[in-house]
Amino acid sequence: APPPKRRNIRKGTRSCWECKRRKARCTFENACDTVCIGCSRRGSACVSQEYPEETSQARQSSERRREHFARIGRMVVQIVKEEAMAEPSPDLVDDWKPENEKSISTLPPHAGLDVPTTELIKDSEQLVKVTSFGSLPTPRDVAGVRKSMNRTSGYFMNIMILPYSQLQLYDLRVEVPDLHAPEVHPILKAKRMLTLATNIQSLQLKSQRVSCQLSAPPATLVQQLIKAAACVGTRTCPAVFVEELECLMLEAVLLANGGHLQRSWLVLRRLVADAQLMGIHRRQHSAKGLDPNNNLDTRFFWFRILYTERLLCLLLGLPQASTDCTMGDEAALLMEEHPVGRLERMHCVIASKLLQRNDMETNYDQETRNIDIQIQRAAQSMPPRWWLMPNLAGISDDVQGFAETMRLTNQLFHHFLIIQLHLPYMVRPTVSSKQRDSMTTCVNSSREVMVRFISFRSIQSVAFYCRAIDFFALLASVTLLLAHIDSHQNNEGESLTHQRPSDRAIIEQAMEYMDDFNKTSQDILSKRS
Repeated sequence: APPPKRRNIRKGTRSCWECKRRKARCTFENACDTVCIGCSRRGSACVSQEYPEETSQARQSSERRREHFARIGRMVVQIVKEEAMAEPSPDLVDDWKPENEKSISTLPPHAGLDVPTTELIKDSEQLVKVTSFGSLPTPRDVAGVRKSMNRTSGYFMNIMILPYSQLQLYDLRVEVPDLHAPEVHPILKAKRMLTLATNIQSLQLKSQRVSCQLSAPPATLVQQLIKAAACVGTRTCPAVFVEELECLMLEAVLLANGGHLQRSWLVLRRLVADAQLMGIHRRQHSAKGLDPNNNLDTRFFWFRILYTERLLCLLLGLPQASTDCTMGDEAALLMEEHPVGRLERMHCVIASKLLQRNDMETNYDQETRNIDIQIQRAAQSMPPRWWLMPNLAGISDDVQGFAETMRLTNQLFHHFLIIQLHLPYMVRPTVSSKQRDSMTTCVNSSREVMVRFISFRSIQSVAFYCRAIDFFALLASVTLLLAHIDSHQNNEGESLTHQRPSDRAIIEQAMEYMDDFNKTSQDILSKRS
Protein backbone atom coordinates (compact mmCIF):
# COMPACT_ATOMS: atom_id res chain seq x y z
CA ALA A 1 0.00 0.00 0.00
CA PRO A 2 1.28 3.50 -0.81
CA PRO A 3 2.36 5.59 2.17
CA PRO A 4 -0.33 7.91 3.55
CA LYS A 5 -0.36 11.38 2.06
CA ARG A 6 1.02 14.09 4.30
CA ARG A 7 -1.17 17.01 5.26
CA ASN A 8 -0.10 20.64 5.39
CA ILE A 9 0.05 21.76 9.00
CA ARG A 10 1.21 24.87 10.75
CA LYS A 11 4.93 25.18 11.35
CA GLY A 12 5.95 23.90 14.79
CA THR A 13 2.93 21.61 15.25
CA ARG A 14 3.99 18.24 16.66
CA SER A 15 0.97 17.16 18.66
CA CYS A 16 -0.77 13.92 17.76
CA TRP A 17 -4.47 13.44 17.03
CA GLU A 18 -5.14 11.76 20.39
CA CYS A 19 -3.62 14.59 22.43
CA LYS A 20 -5.45 17.15 20.30
CA ARG A 21 -8.74 15.36 20.91
CA ARG A 22 -8.06 15.28 24.65
CA LYS A 23 -6.78 18.89 24.60
CA ALA A 24 -3.64 17.69 26.37
CA ARG A 25 -0.02 18.78 26.00
CA CYS A 26 1.81 16.44 23.59
CA THR A 27 5.42 15.93 24.70
CA PHE A 28 8.08 13.37 23.83
CA GLU A 29 10.62 11.94 26.25
CA ASN A 30 13.28 11.84 23.52
CA ALA A 31 13.40 13.66 20.19
CA CYS A 32 13.70 10.35 18.31
CA ASP A 33 10.63 8.79 19.94
CA THR A 34 7.65 7.99 17.72
CA VAL A 35 5.18 7.84 20.61
CA CYS A 36 4.45 10.74 22.93
CA ILE A 37 4.41 10.36 26.69
CA GLY A 38 0.62 10.65 26.90
CA CYS A 39 -0.09 7.95 24.30
CA SER A 40 2.57 5.71 25.83
CA ARG A 41 0.90 5.97 29.24
CA ARG A 42 -2.59 5.46 27.78
CA GLY A 43 -1.54 2.66 25.45
CA SER A 44 -3.15 4.38 22.44
CA ALA A 45 -1.90 4.87 18.88
CA CYS A 46 0.17 8.03 18.41
CA VAL A 47 -0.56 9.49 14.93
CA SER A 48 0.90 12.87 14.01
CA GLN A 49 -1.36 15.52 12.53
CA GLU A 50 0.86 15.36 9.44
CA TYR A 51 -1.19 12.32 8.43
CA PRO A 52 -4.97 11.90 8.10
CA GLU A 53 -6.60 10.66 11.28
CA GLU A 54 -7.88 7.62 9.38
CA THR A 55 -4.34 6.23 9.07
CA SER A 56 -4.46 5.39 12.76
CA GLN A 57 -6.53 2.34 11.84
CA ALA A 58 -3.53 0.79 10.12
CA ARG A 59 -1.47 1.30 13.23
CA GLN A 60 -4.24 -0.07 15.41
CA SER A 61 -3.70 -3.52 13.85
CA SER A 62 -0.14 -3.59 15.15
CA GLU A 63 -1.26 -2.11 18.46
CA ARG A 64 -3.91 -4.81 18.87
CA ARG A 65 -1.29 -7.49 18.30
CA ARG A 66 0.98 -6.02 20.96
CA GLU A 67 -1.97 -5.57 23.30
CA HIS A 68 -2.81 -9.24 22.72
CA PHE A 69 0.60 -10.33 24.00
CA ALA A 70 0.46 -7.83 26.83
CA ARG A 71 -2.87 -9.35 27.82
CA ILE A 72 -1.31 -12.81 27.69
CA GLY A 73 1.41 -11.58 30.03
CA ARG A 74 -1.14 -10.21 32.47
CA MET A 75 -3.08 -13.47 32.33
CA VAL A 76 0.06 -15.47 33.11
CA VAL A 77 0.84 -13.23 36.09
CA GLN A 78 -2.77 -13.58 37.29
CA ILE A 79 -2.58 -17.37 36.97
CA VAL A 80 0.61 -17.38 39.03
CA LYS A 81 -1.13 -15.30 41.72
CA GLU A 82 -4.17 -17.59 41.74
CA GLU A 83 -1.99 -20.67 42.06
CA ALA A 84 -0.10 -19.03 44.90
CA MET A 85 -3.40 -18.43 46.69
CA ALA A 86 -4.76 -21.93 46.06
CA GLU A 87 -5.50 -24.30 48.90
CA PRO A 88 -3.57 -27.58 49.12
CA SER A 89 -5.12 -30.80 47.91
CA PRO A 90 -5.56 -33.53 50.52
CA ASP A 91 -4.38 -36.08 47.96
CA LEU A 92 -0.82 -34.76 48.12
CA VAL A 93 0.10 -36.85 51.16
CA ASP A 94 -2.06 -39.93 50.56
CA ASP A 95 0.89 -42.04 49.41
CA TRP A 96 2.70 -41.68 52.75
CA LYS A 97 2.74 -44.78 54.93
CA PRO A 98 3.31 -43.67 58.52
CA GLU A 99 4.93 -46.05 60.95
CA ASN A 100 2.28 -45.48 63.58
CA GLU A 101 -1.08 -44.25 62.30
CA LYS A 102 -2.32 -43.69 65.84
CA SER A 103 0.13 -40.80 66.26
CA ILE A 104 -1.48 -38.74 63.49
CA SER A 105 -3.58 -35.90 64.84
CA THR A 106 -7.33 -35.69 64.31
CA LEU A 107 -7.73 -32.08 65.39
CA PRO A 108 -10.67 -30.12 63.92
CA PRO A 109 -9.96 -29.03 60.31
CA HIS A 110 -10.85 -25.39 60.94
CA ALA A 111 -8.41 -24.83 63.79
CA GLY A 112 -6.05 -21.91 63.18
CA LEU A 113 -3.92 -19.44 65.05
CA ASP A 114 -6.60 -16.76 64.87
CA VAL A 115 -8.95 -18.50 67.31
CA PRO A 116 -11.08 -16.03 69.33
CA THR A 117 -10.00 -15.63 72.92
CA THR A 118 -13.34 -16.96 74.18
CA GLU A 119 -12.73 -20.28 72.43
CA LEU A 120 -9.21 -20.85 73.72
CA ILE A 121 -8.59 -23.83 75.95
CA LYS A 122 -8.11 -22.77 79.54
CA ASP A 123 -8.92 -25.89 81.50
CA SER A 124 -5.80 -27.77 82.55
CA GLU A 125 -7.29 -31.17 81.70
CA GLN A 126 -8.17 -30.02 78.19
CA LEU A 127 -4.68 -28.54 77.82
CA VAL A 128 -3.12 -31.89 78.67
CA LYS A 129 -5.47 -33.60 76.23
CA VAL A 130 -4.53 -31.29 73.34
CA THR A 131 -0.79 -31.58 74.00
CA SER A 132 -0.91 -35.35 74.36
CA PHE A 133 1.24 -37.57 72.18
CA GLY A 134 -1.73 -38.26 69.92
CA SER A 135 -1.84 -34.62 68.86
CA LEU A 136 1.87 -33.82 68.61
CA PRO A 137 4.96 -35.34 67.00
CA THR A 138 6.29 -38.35 68.87
CA PRO A 139 9.55 -38.22 70.87
CA ARG A 140 11.11 -40.24 68.05
CA ASP A 141 10.09 -37.52 65.59
CA VAL A 142 11.65 -34.84 67.80
CA ALA A 143 14.86 -36.86 68.12
CA GLY A 144 15.05 -37.24 64.35
CA VAL A 145 14.59 -33.52 63.84
CA ARG A 146 17.31 -32.80 66.40
CA LYS A 147 19.78 -34.98 64.47
CA SER A 148 19.15 -33.10 61.24
CA MET A 149 19.69 -29.59 62.64
CA ASN A 150 23.03 -27.76 62.40
CA ARG A 151 24.42 -24.26 62.97
CA THR A 152 23.16 -23.13 59.57
CA SER A 153 19.65 -23.95 60.76
CA GLY A 154 20.29 -21.85 63.86
CA TYR A 155 21.30 -18.83 61.79
CA PHE A 156 18.19 -19.07 59.64
CA MET A 157 15.98 -19.48 62.71
CA ASN A 158 17.33 -16.24 64.25
CA ILE A 159 17.66 -14.09 61.14
CA MET A 160 14.25 -12.52 61.80
CA ILE A 161 15.06 -11.28 65.29
CA LEU A 162 18.79 -10.43 65.25
CA PRO A 163 20.93 -8.23 62.95
CA TYR A 164 23.85 -9.83 61.12
CA SER A 165 26.32 -8.07 63.40
CA GLN A 166 24.81 -9.86 66.44
CA LEU A 167 24.28 -13.31 64.92
CA GLN A 168 27.97 -14.12 65.26
CA LEU A 169 27.92 -13.26 68.98
CA TYR A 170 25.65 -16.19 69.86
CA ASP A 171 26.10 -19.93 69.69
CA LEU A 172 23.16 -20.49 67.40
CA ARG A 173 22.95 -24.24 67.46
CA VAL A 174 19.29 -25.18 67.19
CA GLU A 175 17.78 -26.54 70.38
CA VAL A 176 14.72 -28.58 69.41
CA PRO A 177 12.12 -27.53 72.00
CA ASP A 178 10.59 -29.90 74.53
CA LEU A 179 6.85 -29.68 73.95
CA HIS A 180 5.92 -31.45 77.17
CA ALA A 181 7.91 -29.39 79.66
CA PRO A 182 5.76 -28.55 82.71
CA GLU A 183 4.94 -25.07 84.00
CA VAL A 184 5.43 -23.30 80.67
CA HIS A 185 3.28 -20.31 79.76
CA PRO A 186 0.80 -21.22 76.98
CA ILE A 187 2.21 -18.56 74.63
CA LEU A 188 5.73 -19.90 75.09
CA LYS A 189 4.42 -23.41 74.50
CA ALA A 190 2.77 -22.23 71.28
CA LYS A 191 6.05 -20.61 70.21
CA ARG A 192 7.87 -23.90 70.85
CA MET A 193 5.33 -25.74 68.70
CA LEU A 194 5.70 -23.31 65.82
CA THR A 195 9.50 -23.39 66.13
CA LEU A 196 9.44 -27.18 65.90
CA ALA A 197 7.10 -26.92 62.90
CA THR A 198 9.62 -24.62 61.21
CA ASN A 199 12.41 -27.11 61.94
CA ILE A 200 10.39 -29.96 60.45
CA GLN A 201 9.50 -27.95 57.37
CA SER A 202 13.11 -27.00 56.76
CA LEU A 203 14.48 -30.54 56.85
CA GLN A 204 16.58 -31.55 53.91
CA LEU A 205 14.34 -33.25 51.38
CA LYS A 206 16.50 -36.37 51.17
CA SER A 207 16.44 -36.89 54.94
CA GLN A 208 12.72 -36.53 55.52
CA ARG A 209 11.99 -40.26 55.20
CA VAL A 210 15.42 -41.86 55.62
CA SER A 211 17.15 -40.11 58.54
CA CYS A 212 14.20 -38.87 60.56
CA GLN A 213 11.75 -41.76 60.01
CA LEU A 214 8.89 -39.45 60.82
CA SER A 215 5.59 -40.98 61.90
CA ALA A 216 3.68 -38.80 59.41
CA PRO A 217 4.42 -36.59 56.39
CA PRO A 218 6.27 -33.40 57.32
CA ALA A 219 3.38 -31.32 55.94
CA THR A 220 0.96 -33.21 58.19
CA LEU A 221 3.13 -32.72 61.27
CA VAL A 222 3.43 -29.01 60.49
CA GLN A 223 -0.35 -28.67 60.23
CA GLN A 224 -0.80 -30.55 63.51
CA LEU A 225 1.61 -28.24 65.30
CA ILE A 226 -0.03 -25.09 63.90
CA LYS A 227 -3.45 -26.29 65.04
CA ALA A 228 -2.15 -27.36 68.45
CA ALA A 229 -0.43 -23.98 68.88
CA ALA A 230 -3.76 -22.30 68.17
CA CYS A 231 -5.44 -24.29 70.92
CA VAL A 232 -2.68 -23.86 73.48
CA GLY A 233 -1.61 -20.25 72.95
CA THR A 234 -3.96 -17.96 74.86
CA ARG A 235 -3.06 -15.04 72.62
CA THR A 236 -4.81 -11.80 73.42
CA CYS A 237 -6.21 -9.40 70.86
CA PRO A 238 -4.41 -7.08 70.46
CA ALA A 239 -1.10 -8.71 71.34
CA VAL A 240 0.50 -7.89 74.69
CA PHE A 241 3.78 -9.85 74.64
CA VAL A 242 6.52 -9.86 72.00
CA GLU A 243 6.36 -13.67 71.97
CA GLU A 244 2.88 -13.34 70.48
CA LEU A 245 4.38 -11.34 67.62
CA GLU A 246 7.02 -14.02 67.17
CA CYS A 247 4.27 -16.64 66.91
CA LEU A 248 2.59 -14.65 64.16
CA MET A 249 5.87 -14.29 62.27
CA LEU A 250 6.57 -18.03 62.57
CA GLU A 251 3.09 -18.82 61.30
CA ALA A 252 3.47 -16.44 58.35
CA VAL A 253 6.82 -17.99 57.38
CA LEU A 254 5.37 -21.51 57.68
CA LEU A 255 2.45 -20.62 55.40
CA ALA A 256 4.64 -18.85 52.83
CA ASN A 257 7.15 -21.69 52.69
CA GLY A 258 4.23 -24.08 52.25
CA GLY A 259 3.00 -22.13 49.22
CA HIS A 260 0.06 -20.37 50.91
CA LEU A 261 1.05 -16.81 50.09
CA GLN A 262 -2.35 -15.20 50.55
CA ARG A 263 -2.87 -16.71 54.00
CA SER A 264 0.66 -15.70 54.94
CA TRP A 265 -0.09 -12.13 53.81
CA LEU A 266 -3.20 -12.06 56.03
CA VAL A 267 -1.18 -13.18 59.05
CA LEU A 268 1.46 -10.54 58.33
CA ARG A 269 -1.25 -7.88 58.14
CA ARG A 270 -2.37 -8.80 61.63
CA LEU A 271 1.26 -8.87 62.75
CA VAL A 272 1.83 -5.31 61.48
CA ALA A 273 -1.32 -4.10 63.25
CA ASP A 274 -0.44 -5.79 66.55
CA ALA A 275 3.14 -4.51 66.38
CA GLN A 276 1.92 -0.95 65.84
CA LEU A 277 -0.55 -1.21 68.70
CA MET A 278 2.29 -2.47 70.87
CA GLY A 279 4.36 0.52 69.74
CA ILE A 280 7.51 -1.21 68.47
CA HIS A 281 7.39 0.90 65.30
CA ARG A 282 8.37 3.91 67.42
CA ARG A 283 11.97 4.68 68.32
CA GLN A 284 11.07 4.90 72.00
CA HIS A 285 8.87 2.08 73.25
CA SER A 286 8.58 -0.48 76.02
CA ALA A 287 7.56 -3.98 74.94
CA LYS A 288 6.62 -6.73 77.38
CA GLY A 289 8.10 -10.20 77.22
CA LEU A 290 7.50 -13.53 78.92
CA ASP A 291 10.94 -15.07 78.47
CA PRO A 292 13.75 -13.21 80.29
CA ASN A 293 16.29 -14.93 78.02
CA ASN A 294 14.65 -13.71 74.82
CA ASN A 295 17.28 -11.80 72.81
CA LEU A 296 14.82 -10.29 70.31
CA ASP A 297 15.75 -6.83 69.00
CA THR A 298 12.35 -5.12 68.68
CA ARG A 299 13.44 -2.33 66.33
CA PHE A 300 15.14 -4.84 64.03
CA PHE A 301 12.12 -7.13 64.29
CA TRP A 302 9.88 -4.28 63.08
CA PHE A 303 12.15 -3.87 60.04
CA ARG A 304 11.94 -7.62 59.32
CA ILE A 305 8.14 -7.54 59.58
CA LEU A 306 7.91 -4.81 56.93
CA TYR A 307 10.60 -6.45 54.77
CA THR A 308 8.67 -9.74 54.67
CA GLU A 309 5.27 -8.11 54.22
CA ARG A 310 6.45 -5.95 51.31
CA LEU A 311 7.99 -8.95 49.59
CA LEU A 312 4.65 -10.75 49.70
CA CYS A 313 2.83 -7.61 48.53
CA LEU A 314 5.04 -7.48 45.44
CA LEU A 315 4.49 -11.18 44.73
CA LEU A 316 0.71 -10.93 45.11
CA GLY A 317 0.15 -7.44 43.71
CA LEU A 318 -1.42 -6.25 46.96
CA PRO A 319 -0.97 -2.93 48.84
CA GLN A 320 1.42 -2.58 51.76
CA ALA A 321 0.29 -2.10 55.35
CA SER A 322 2.76 0.65 56.27
CA THR A 323 4.88 3.13 54.32
CA ASP A 324 7.41 3.48 57.14
CA CYS A 325 10.88 3.91 55.60
CA THR A 326 12.83 4.95 58.69
CA MET A 327 14.85 1.73 58.47
CA GLY A 328 16.58 3.19 55.42
CA ASP A 329 17.36 6.69 56.65
CA GLU A 330 20.96 7.77 57.10
CA ALA A 331 21.03 7.24 60.86
CA ALA A 332 19.67 3.69 60.60
CA LEU A 333 22.14 2.78 57.85
CA LEU A 334 25.05 4.10 59.90
CA MET A 335 23.96 2.05 62.92
CA GLU A 336 23.85 -1.14 60.84
CA GLU A 337 27.40 -2.47 60.96
CA HIS A 338 27.03 -5.25 58.38
CA PRO A 339 27.01 -4.22 54.68
CA VAL A 340 24.44 -6.90 53.76
CA GLY A 341 22.19 -5.55 56.50
CA ARG A 342 22.44 -2.06 54.99
CA LEU A 343 21.61 -3.45 51.54
CA GLU A 344 18.51 -5.20 52.90
CA ARG A 345 17.32 -1.98 54.52
CA MET A 346 17.74 -0.16 51.21
CA HIS A 347 15.84 -2.95 49.45
CA CYS A 348 13.03 -2.61 51.98
CA VAL A 349 12.69 1.11 51.22
CA ILE A 350 12.82 0.46 47.46
CA ALA A 351 10.07 -2.16 47.77
CA SER A 352 7.89 0.37 49.59
CA LYS A 353 8.48 3.03 46.91
CA LEU A 354 7.75 0.46 44.21
CA LEU A 355 4.43 -0.49 45.79
CA GLN A 356 3.50 3.18 46.05
CA ARG A 357 4.40 3.76 42.40
CA ASN A 358 2.18 0.88 41.28
CA ASP A 359 -0.84 2.74 42.70
CA MET A 360 0.05 6.08 41.12
CA GLU A 361 -1.96 7.68 38.32
CA THR A 362 0.30 10.70 37.87
CA ASN A 363 4.11 11.15 37.91
CA TYR A 364 4.44 7.42 37.19
CA ASP A 365 7.45 7.78 34.88
CA GLN A 366 9.24 10.25 37.14
CA GLU A 367 8.82 7.99 40.16
CA THR A 368 10.11 5.06 38.09
CA ARG A 369 13.28 7.01 37.30
CA ASN A 370 13.72 7.91 40.97
CA ILE A 371 13.37 4.28 42.05
CA ASP A 372 15.79 3.17 39.33
CA ILE A 373 18.37 5.59 40.73
CA GLN A 374 17.82 4.17 44.24
CA ILE A 375 18.35 0.63 42.94
CA GLN A 376 21.61 1.71 41.29
CA ARG A 377 22.78 3.29 44.56
CA ALA A 378 21.94 0.10 46.44
CA ALA A 379 24.03 -1.91 43.98
CA GLN A 380 26.94 0.52 44.33
CA SER A 381 26.86 0.17 48.12
CA MET A 382 28.36 -3.33 47.77
CA PRO A 383 31.82 -4.15 46.36
CA PRO A 384 31.78 -5.15 42.66
CA ARG A 385 33.00 -8.69 43.37
CA TRP A 386 30.15 -9.21 45.83
CA TRP A 387 27.81 -9.38 42.82
CA LEU A 388 29.54 -12.45 41.41
CA MET A 389 27.36 -15.55 41.60
CA PRO A 390 28.19 -17.49 44.80
CA ASN A 391 29.45 -21.06 44.50
CA LEU A 392 27.50 -23.07 47.07
CA ALA A 393 28.93 -26.42 46.07
CA GLY A 394 31.54 -27.89 48.38
CA ILE A 395 30.98 -25.48 51.28
CA SER A 396 31.33 -27.43 54.53
CA ASP A 397 31.53 -24.55 57.00
CA ASP A 398 28.10 -23.65 58.40
CA VAL A 399 28.90 -19.95 58.81
CA GLN A 400 30.22 -19.61 55.26
CA GLY A 401 27.29 -21.60 53.89
CA PHE A 402 24.82 -19.28 55.59
CA ALA A 403 26.67 -16.15 54.41
CA GLU A 404 26.84 -17.33 50.79
CA THR A 405 23.19 -18.36 50.79
CA MET A 406 22.10 -14.95 52.07
CA ARG A 407 24.37 -13.29 49.51
CA LEU A 408 22.66 -15.21 46.70
CA THR A 409 19.20 -14.50 48.13
CA ASN A 410 19.85 -10.76 48.29
CA GLN A 411 21.23 -10.75 44.75
CA LEU A 412 18.03 -12.42 43.56
CA PHE A 413 15.82 -9.97 45.44
CA HIS A 414 17.76 -7.10 43.88
CA HIS A 415 17.10 -8.37 40.36
CA PHE A 416 13.50 -9.15 41.30
CA LEU A 417 13.03 -5.47 42.21
CA ILE A 418 14.49 -4.46 38.84
CA ILE A 419 12.07 -6.75 36.99
CA GLN A 420 9.12 -5.44 39.00
CA LEU A 421 10.16 -1.87 38.21
CA HIS A 422 10.44 -2.25 34.42
CA LEU A 423 7.93 -5.01 33.63
CA PRO A 424 4.94 -2.61 33.24
CA TYR A 425 6.81 -0.79 30.44
CA MET A 426 7.77 -4.04 28.75
CA VAL A 427 4.15 -5.20 28.31
CA ARG A 428 2.81 -1.86 27.07
CA PRO A 429 1.20 -2.11 23.61
CA THR A 430 3.12 0.87 22.17
CA VAL A 431 6.72 0.97 20.99
CA SER A 432 9.10 3.56 22.42
CA SER A 433 12.71 3.84 23.42
CA LYS A 434 11.63 3.50 27.06
CA GLN A 435 9.95 0.19 26.30
CA ARG A 436 12.99 -1.15 24.46
CA ASP A 437 15.25 -0.14 27.34
CA SER A 438 12.88 -1.74 29.85
CA MET A 439 12.75 -4.97 27.85
CA THR A 440 16.55 -5.15 27.76
CA THR A 441 16.73 -4.50 31.50
CA CYS A 442 14.07 -7.12 32.29
CA VAL A 443 15.71 -9.74 30.09
CA ASN A 444 19.15 -9.19 31.63
CA SER A 445 17.84 -9.35 35.21
CA SER A 446 15.71 -12.41 34.37
CA ARG A 447 18.79 -14.24 33.14
CA GLU A 448 20.64 -13.31 36.33
CA VAL A 449 17.77 -14.74 38.38
CA MET A 450 17.50 -17.96 36.37
CA VAL A 451 21.22 -18.74 36.48
CA ARG A 452 21.32 -18.24 40.24
CA PHE A 453 18.14 -20.27 40.73
CA ILE A 454 19.66 -23.23 38.90
CA SER A 455 22.84 -22.94 40.96
CA PHE A 456 20.84 -22.76 44.19
CA ARG A 457 18.47 -25.62 43.40
CA SER A 458 21.41 -27.90 42.63
CA ILE A 459 22.20 -27.68 46.37
CA GLN A 460 19.47 -29.26 48.50
CA SER A 461 20.84 -28.38 51.93
CA VAL A 462 18.71 -25.26 52.44
CA ALA A 463 15.65 -26.22 50.45
CA PHE A 464 12.88 -24.66 52.50
CA TYR A 465 14.64 -21.69 54.08
CA CYS A 466 14.58 -19.63 50.86
CA ARG A 467 11.31 -20.43 49.12
CA ALA A 468 11.07 -16.87 47.78
CA ILE A 469 13.76 -17.86 45.28
CA ASP A 470 11.25 -20.17 43.58
CA PHE A 471 8.81 -17.29 43.15
CA PHE A 472 11.55 -15.04 41.76
CA ALA A 473 12.49 -17.73 39.22
CA LEU A 474 8.88 -18.22 38.16
CA LEU A 475 8.46 -14.51 37.40
CA ALA A 476 11.84 -14.36 35.64
CA SER A 477 11.03 -17.33 33.39
CA VAL A 478 7.67 -15.83 32.38
CA THR A 479 9.38 -12.50 31.66
CA LEU A 480 11.96 -14.18 29.42
CA LEU A 481 9.28 -16.08 27.51
CA LEU A 482 7.20 -12.94 26.96
CA ALA A 483 10.24 -11.04 25.71
CA HIS A 484 11.04 -13.70 23.11
CA ILE A 485 7.42 -14.11 21.99
CA ASP A 486 6.88 -10.37 21.67
CA SER A 487 10.11 -9.68 19.79
CA HIS A 488 9.48 -12.62 17.42
CA GLN A 489 5.93 -11.50 16.58
CA ASN A 490 7.01 -7.93 15.90
CA ASN A 491 10.18 -8.78 13.97
CA GLU A 492 12.26 -6.92 16.54
CA GLY A 493 14.13 -9.90 17.89
CA GLU A 494 17.56 -9.45 16.34
CA SER A 495 19.08 -8.81 19.75
CA LEU A 496 17.39 -11.88 21.27
CA THR A 497 17.78 -14.36 18.40
CA HIS A 498 21.29 -15.42 19.37
CA GLN A 499 20.31 -15.89 23.02
CA ARG A 500 17.15 -17.89 22.28
CA PRO A 501 18.75 -21.38 22.54
CA SER A 502 20.54 -20.61 25.79
CA ASP A 503 17.49 -18.88 27.30
CA ARG A 504 15.33 -21.85 26.38
CA ALA A 505 17.84 -24.25 27.92
CA ILE A 506 17.89 -22.23 31.15
CA ILE A 507 14.10 -22.26 31.40
CA GLU A 508 13.90 -26.00 30.67
CA GLN A 509 16.54 -26.69 33.33
CA ALA A 510 14.60 -24.59 35.83
CA MET A 511 11.41 -26.50 34.98
CA GLU A 512 13.19 -29.78 35.70
CA TYR A 513 14.32 -28.52 39.10
CA MET A 514 10.81 -27.29 39.88
CA ASP A 515 9.38 -30.66 38.87
CA ASP A 516 11.91 -32.57 41.00
CA PHE A 517 11.22 -30.28 43.95
CA ASN A 518 7.47 -30.78 43.54
CA LYS A 519 7.83 -34.57 43.68
CA THR A 520 9.44 -34.43 47.11
CA SER A 521 8.01 -31.30 48.72
CA GLN A 522 4.25 -32.01 48.41
CA ASP A 523 3.89 -28.27 47.80
CA ILE A 524 0.73 -27.16 45.97
CA LEU A 525 2.43 -24.09 44.50
CA SER A 526 5.39 -26.10 43.19
CA LYS A 527 3.00 -28.66 41.72
CA ARG A 528 1.07 -26.10 39.69
CA SER A 529 4.03 -23.92 38.69
